[in-house]
Amino acid sequence: MRKFIAMACAALLLASCAETPLKKTMTDMSFDKVQPVALDVGKIEVSDQYKPPMQKPNVEHLFKPTPVDAVTKLLNKALVAEGAGKTLRVIIDDASVVDEPLPMTDGFWGNFTQEPSDRYKAKVSLRFQLVDDAAPDIILGHAEVIASRNRTLLKGTTLADRDKAAYDLTAELMSDVDDGLQTIVENTFGKK
Repeated sequence: MRKFIAMACAALLLASCAETPLKKTMTDMSFDKVQPVALDVGKIEVSDQYKPPMQKPNVEHLFKPTPVDAVTKLLNKALVAEGAGKTLRVIIDDASVVDEPLPMTDGFWGNFTQEPSDRYKAKVSLRFQLVDDAAPDIILGHAEVIASRNRTLLKGTTLADRDKAAYDLTAELMSDVDDGLQTIVENTFGKK
């Protein structure tokens, strides 16, 4: 009986210490509040040209959703073709997140400090090219939207907190991209 009680207590203790990853609950960015951008084009083509290295220092492939998935969903939700005869090419050149280690206090005193250990540096870079369907090699108009954000993580940050920081960083980055869509892209290619 004592062994059973000891095992039950150990199981409860381990369960209380275990982290619940937030990846399953924070994978969807719906962009329901995004205002549609009416463009004077007949078609919109989104092309992902960014090839993630899939190794450190890049960590975007560990994000849920990844920045490229989030920006693709945002573009498909926000941009609306309401014209004819022209195509707007949207090229995703960059959707990276780099994990930059920060200098920390070494030795005995380092054990007693709560200091930043990492910085996530995120960037999304989009190119917009307007072409006529009759002459697709001639660019009639162009624009760029570039968004970047940083997020600092403290030493000892839990996995769940890292997941939340990654999600929040991606959400803030998408808000900046949306601002660019509502201003730069609408002013350049919008219906007048």
